[in-house]
Amino acid sequence: MRTVADHTPSPIGSRRDQPASRRRLLTKTAPVSASHPLPQRDGARAPDLAAALRRELRGEVAFDDYSRHLFSRDASMYSIEPIGVAFPRDADDVAAAVAVAAEFEAPVLSRGGGTSLAGQTVGAALVLDMSRHMDRILEIDPERRLARVQPGVVQDDLNRAAGKAGLMFGADTSTSNRAT
Repeated sequence: MRTVADHTPSPIGSRRDQPASRRRLLTKTAPVSASHPLPQRDGARAPDLAAALRRELRGEVAFDDYSRHLFSRDASMYSIEPIGVAFPRDADDVAAAVAVAAEFEAPVLSRGGGTSLAGQTVGAALVLDMSRHMDRILEIDPERRLARVQPGVVQDDLNRAAGKAGLMFGADTSTSNRAT
C-alpha cells in the first residue's frame, strides 16, 4: 500500500495521457501513515519547516503543542494533530506556504471555521487557517450575481452583505454563523 510519504508527483501532463479509468484511481487519497516525512512530535524536519515558514510568511506560524492540540479537532469525532499551523495574511502568504511545504514534502490542509462534521479540517499536515486574516468580502456584483470573497469569510457575513443587493449565498447550513 502506498502512503503519502511514498508519493512522487507525476510529471506535468503525464496523467492526461493515461486512460480516464486510470486517472480516477490516481486521484484517490492515500492514507496517512506513521512513516510521514514530518512526524509531529520528534521529527527533526518539523522545526526546519517552521523556520522556513517564518522566513517566508508575513502571517503567524505556530508549531507549539498547544496550537497543534487546538487544531487537532473540528466539529467531527476525529482528532488528528497537525504538523503545525500557519495563519496566512493574503494570497501571497498562501502561495509561499504551499511552496515551502512542497520543498519539505509536507501535505497542506486548508481550514476555515472548523465546522466539518466529517473530519475534513483535521489531519497530519500543515494547516493553513484562513479564518484569522483572510475573512474579507472583496466584491459583490449584483448584475452578475457574483461574490468574490477570501476563504475565511463567514457565511452569515456574506449573506448579510449579499442581502443588501437582494442576493443570498445558496447553501443554508446550520453552522452559518461560523462556517466559512
